[in-house]
Amino acid sequence: MLKSIMMKNVKLLQKSVFQTLIQDNVNYNLWANETMVNWLQEHSSDKFIREIPSSFKSIFETLEHIFKVQDFWLKMIQNKPYEPTEDEFSVEELFEKIIRNSIELRDFVCDLDEFELQEKMEISTPWFTSHQPRYELIQQIITHGTYHRGQIVTIGRNVGISNASNTDFNFYLLRGKEMSVM
Repeated sequence: MLKSIMMKNVKLLQKSVFQTLIQDNVNYNLWANETMVNWLQEHSSDKFIREIPSSFKSIFETLEHIFKVQDFWLKMIQNKPYEPTEDEFSVEELFEKIIRNSIELRDFVCDLDEFELQEKMEISTPWFTSHQPRYELIQQIITHGTYHRGQIVTIGRNVGISNASNTDFNFYLLRGKEMSVM
């Protein structure tokens, strides 16, 4: 048991600042998505489908977009095929899918070494083709989710939900990181 703990500590010491930053970002993404879901669960789900002028018409559509895009990019960085789904989800199912997918992302990325983070990925989509390092694609996932969580706060204000939790990265570093498992 002691040897196992010591080996884990040695591995932690061998992480570069680069690896730590990427891992902090995927841990932040999970924390921010959990924080958002917990906040939204305090409110009536009828507000999630109320339409307002925005890039997506409702909180639900924005959540669905966050999930589908995060799942798409996760499959890309895992070198797995992406199977788009047209399944319809309830609000609770969508909350669960976002969190499970965020955990899968965190677990996958935290197991990558520095070489794997820098590995160039061949990406071919209907929209573009690229050859990018995996860490850039991970950053795409994180910034995309952050952008749309901000939209959810704005949509929320427009449908009568005004008590959004703070999901800024610095707030995570000051308050959420200590609760983070990895």
